[in-house]
Amino acid sequence: MTTLPEKLKSAGYRTFMAGKWHAGGYAFGQVPGQRGFDYSIGYLDGKEDHYTHYMGMLGAYDFWQTNNVSYGYKGIYGDSIYVNKSVEFIHNVTTADKDEPIFMYIAFRKCTPDNFDCFDGGVKAVSFLSGPVLPSAVKGTRSSALVHIADWYATFASLAKVDPWDNTTAVPPSDGLNVWPALTKEQPSPRTEIVLCEKAILSGRYKLVNEYRYDGYSGPAYPETPITPAPPCPKDGCLFDIERDPRETTDLSDTYPQIKKDLLAKLQNASATFFQTGDDGYKGKFTDCKPFHEILNMTDGYGAPLCYEPKHHPNNIKGK
Repeated sequence: MTTLPEKLKSAGYRTFMAGKWHAGGYAFGQVPGQRGFDYSIGYLDGKEDHYTHYMGMLGAYDFWQTNNVSYGYKGIYGDSIYVNKSVEFIHNVTTADKDEPIFMYIAFRKCTPDNFDCFDGGVKAVSFLSGPVLPSAVKGTRSSALVHIADWYATFASLAKVDPWDNTTAVPPSDGLNVWPALTKEQPSPRTEIVLCEKAILSGRYKLVNEYRYDGYSGPAYPETPITPAPPCPKDGCLFDIERDPRETTDLSDTYPQIKKDLLAKLQNASATFFQTGDDGYKGKFTDCKPFHEILNMTDGYGAPLCYEPKHHPNNIKGK
């Protein structure tokens, strides 16, 4: 699939990434520098230490700069690195002779709590828009327009005046919708439903959650206060009105059986078009793979991709 930075590069943007990648690192073609970013710095996996950048589950240090392992940052707080590199990138671009637009993706380590369920605590997020491109009428206002994370792909591509669709034969068409008019002109959002996961769907104000992975609700003082147990649900899940019940504590299955039936059908139909990559083991053309311990020996204990293009093995990934 064509990534968002690749799309924007086709429109003349300079692209930058810092912080948590977590979008592939098994093959060299998955690292940020191979996925459309002119410059990147951060960690490929997750849960690395803020200062040492050591990832215990991986058993290796995890710090990467564009296309190479990055040394010399042990003992420096990760988010401070990302801020400094962001400022440096902006300075370098804005002081150059060329007048180039910038796309920056910054995922701070401190702002990535783990929550893997399909309740709103795991799928709902806040965002903000700023800048001179915003109409003055919407500055300082709030919007409750429904937006899926995939919609930013189509929205940013449309703003950059490039094709918002990913017209390739390898993957299905993009699910993203252009939500800019809804956010800046107070028009209705083109997004009316969101399949949150294979077991949950949101349609208007109603949400069906057909699986529990983490049962309970935490308060603002968590973990000092205990978790409140979640209500029991039928085998086919719970129905919530998230406008009146944003914490999803009251099951409305018996109150609105037809709504629940309709949402179950929509979820089933959506599941029929589910697409997952990885039939090739996520290797693609990067078929020359080495055991992880050999990679660690080559990088002095730093994690790095295992698979590379034939005859292009990782002798050059040991950066500075």
